[in-house]
Amino acid sequence: MRISIFLRLFFFSMIIIVFDYQVVAQTPESMNYQAVIRNGSGDIVASQSVGIRIKILQGSTSGSSVYEETFTPSTNAYGSIAIQIGIGTVVSGTFNAIDWGGNSYFVETAVDISGGTNYTVISTTQFVSVPYALYAKNARLDSAAVQGMIDASGSSGSLHGSFSASADTSWVIPAGIGMIEIEISGADGSSGSSVMCPYYSSSTPLPGCTGGKGGSALLLLNTNIGDTIGFVIGQINTNSGANGGDSMIYINGNLAFVAGGGEGGDDACCQLGSGYSQCNQANGSCYPYPTSGSSGSSGSPSVNSGLILLSTGSVGGGLLNIRF
Repeated sequence: MRISIFLRLFFFSMIIIVFDYQVVAQTPESMNYQAVIRNGSGDIVASQSVGIRIKILQGSTSGSSVYEETFTPSTNAYGSIAIQIGIGTVVSGTFNAIDWGGNSYFVETAVDISGGTNYTVISTTQFVSVPYALYAKNARLDSAAVQGMIDASGSSGSLHGSFSASADTSWVIPAGIGMIEIEISGADGSSGSSVMCPYYSSSTPLPGCTGGKGGSALLLLNTNIGDTIGFVIGQINTNSGANGGDSMIYINGNLAFVAGGGEGGDDACCQLGSGYSQCNQANGSCYPYPTSGSSGSSGSPSVNSGLILLSTGSVGGGLLNIRF
């Protein structure tokens, strides 16, 4: 299960925080922490050091701090950071000594996007389920007992969920999901028509130029219970040289993102008595010579959609993958 928070800092910067309840194999135990950081203009804060302070509070949002630590990670080219709560620079407390089963706990997150220690508290959020592996270690429970705890909580026992689709679909966000990762791509363009050109190619048809790959993107979306996320998945047009269909994301009925379909390829060219052109080559006398379709492009998420664009590419295939 993941807890995720989408917040705006005092200085109008934005951060997405995702916690994974896991135990890292090495000692000490820890919980994975991932974030994507943007400035007030919505631009990714790339390749820059940021300061982060984590406090674990006991009992309430104003409870006493049982553990405090700091980090100074650097964002990557996509504005992402990844740290492990429990192995930072300890200010106070002992992470391994936290009695996860004995009380409720809250995590207070503070950030200084300049990389210093002038932290601004941006959120204090309750852990909505016990980090089972950490609790089990402290309580000396075996794997069967831990599975029983998970079953009793109504969870399938999987830390993450996922699904895929190749046709239009929609999803109403249930309770307990605050962040989803979306991988989406437009359909590929169709190849151009082949043509016989016996004088130049014997009995083998000249192939049409290939279509371009559909544009693709990896995004994060902060969600609320009851949000309806709709997906239109681009389809391949079987007509020769046709463009691939666009794939689109709708949030509560509003278009939020488009991954463009690939461009269709040109038909093969053959002018009897004059010449022919291979794809992307200016051979013969065909002009303009035929070319392969270009890849589809992905635009920017619509303003206020809550979507954070992590990366773009040209995976194609008209597919949707969701992870949460």
